[in-house]
Amino acid sequence: MKIKGILFTVVILLGVLFAVLNWDLLLAPAAVNLLFGTVQVPLGFTLLAMLLVIAALFFLASLWERAQQLQHVTQQERQIQTLTRKLERMRTEEIERLEGNLQQRLSDLESKVVASSETTAQKLVESVQEMEREQAQRTETLAKRMLFVRNELAAELGELESRLALPPSTEAEDNGKGHRSLPGARKEGREG
Repeated sequence: MKIKGILFTVVILLGVLFAVLNWDLLLAPAAVNLLFGTVQVPLGFTLLAMLLVIAALFFLASLWERAQQLQHVTQQERQIQTLTRKLERMRTEEIERLEGNLQQRLSDLESKVVASSETTAQKLVESVQEMEREQAQRTETLAKRMLFVRNELAAELGELESRLALPPSTEAEDNGKGHRSLPGARKEGREG
């Protein structure tokens, strides 16, 4: 727009300079044919007037174009403001939607973690109870085996004692301390 304005100003100034330099010739009367008749008027003045009318029309057209551009710019600014508000509203809605999704996912994750921890705790309790049952079974089995071994040892000891024991009338004597002495022990005691 600046180049157009500068060019327009230069053309006007050149026209004014031309008119000033040739003022006498511009005012000299001449016969001018206007298509509907002939008139005696200064030809230069007529041309100058036509130039000024054309310049004024050009200026008005330029103003009209500038007004149209300003109206278009204003309309675009309104659209930009409307779109900016709409974008901001959409951004806010998107943020709220994302926050809702995030909250939902966090609550889902929290419930999964709680369920998982409860399941893990339940499995741990069951595992401990199973280990306690196995330990109780092992302890019971060990106690039964100890009882069985003790009974076997007692039976074998009793059997050994009965084999080693001599008949009560001949060989088993009381050594004075309330104990029976073995036959080999007596012989050693007698020999000594």
